[in-house]
Amino acid sequence: MQLFQKKVLPIFTSLIFTIVAVGFLSSLVNLIKFMQEKNLIEYPITYPPTGDSSKDPQVKVTEVLTGLANPWDMTFINKDFFYYTQRIGELRGHNLATGEDFLLIKPENIYVAGEAGLLSVQKDSDFEQNHYLFNCMDIQNNGVAAVNVVRWTVSDDLKQILDKKIIISDMPANQSGRHSGCRIATSLDGTVWIVTGDTAVGTFPQDPKSLGGKVLRVDRDGNGVDGNLTEPFDHRIFSYGHRNMQGIVLFPKPIDGVYGLTAEHGSAVDDEVNLLKQGNFGWDPIPGYNEELPMTDLVKFPNAISPIWTSGAPTVAISGLTILKGSRWQAWQGDVLVAVLKDMHIRLQKYDENWKLTRDDVIFTDFGRIRSVTQGLDGDLYFTTDNGIGHDKILRVTPVEN
Repeated sequence: MQLFQKKVLPIFTSLIFTIVAVGFLSSLVNLIKFMQEKNLIEYPITYPPTGDSSKDPQVKVTEVLTGLANPWDMTFINKDFFYYTQRIGELRGHNLATGEDFLLIKPENIYVAGEAGLLSVQKDSDFEQNHYLFNCMDIQNNGVAAVNVVRWTVSDDLKQILDKKIIISDMPANQSGRHSGCRIATSLDGTVWIVTGDTAVGTFPQDPKSLGGKVLRVDRDGNGVDGNLTEPFDHRIFSYGHRNMQGIVLFPKPIDGVYGLTAEHGSAVDDEVNLLKQGNFGWDPIPGYNEELPMTDLVKFPNAISPIWTSGAPTVAISGLTILKGSRWQAWQGDVLVAVLKDMHIRLQKYDENWKLTRDDVIFTDFGRIRSVTQGLDGDLYFTTDNGIGHDKILRVTPVEN
């Protein structure tokens, strides 16, 4: 009996406690997921500082829109108004001041399958004068899928489409939708940057004539610009050897030939954040489509441009990215924020002047898959989720004054 009390009973008690604790934690996680899905979490959520609490901002998160269907991208026209896309095929406008939300257009021939649909939207850098919006979309004609980049002209009241011009129509797409999209950024000099997927075709990333697995740089009409790669490359190609480009952010002006940063959704080996510069980034998954290769294959291409960050294996599935601006963000000012899909968070990254990573934190883990991160003209951060039709949101992150 004494042996039971001294040795067996404590072990038995510890085991029962562990089982109860694990059950409680599992129930708590399920409860939180249920509350998120049913929109029962009370907002605003206030996040405590991370890292150095004396320098990091305290922030609050509030809902802007709920019940959405895969909101893919957003672009601010002024501090109170933005356009956003839903992958199901809707380009919509939203007024933060009044709460008005409206359908701008549901384009014809939109092809929605897998990753394909209505994707990136960005305003022209001279929008006040020309009222141009650039929109990336998958379309289908006669049963054949392709990726188009469209330039819309919108009315002065921002509620009507006045004109449509397809500026790129020959980007490849996969009928399954895999790696069949693009993200757009517009620079102050009027050029339009477009990062593309390889459609899971192994030969496209290194093919100088294919627009799949590339960074494109074109004018407002879709023509290549000076400074792009020369023959044998298509005149619209700026860089090549990419897999599934998901994000791009531009600097106000180039820094030593670097125009910004890109986010590349990885193979089984790694995701990457890369410098936006000219050259070969080393993805060449042939023969077939070998996803066990690194995206930057330095064995095959010793001079390929290496990433400044890589996830390693297992990958986390990164998407959009942005750079935070403004002193309100305290220690986060100038940091890179990367949206993460599979691992369901935002990464907060800091780099030094030599692009060496000095900080890599995980933040905002309560919202499921995150597709895009955008800083509004009011200085706040906005992000979109990618959890499925009816379960998605656009959320707003505001620094709290200490």
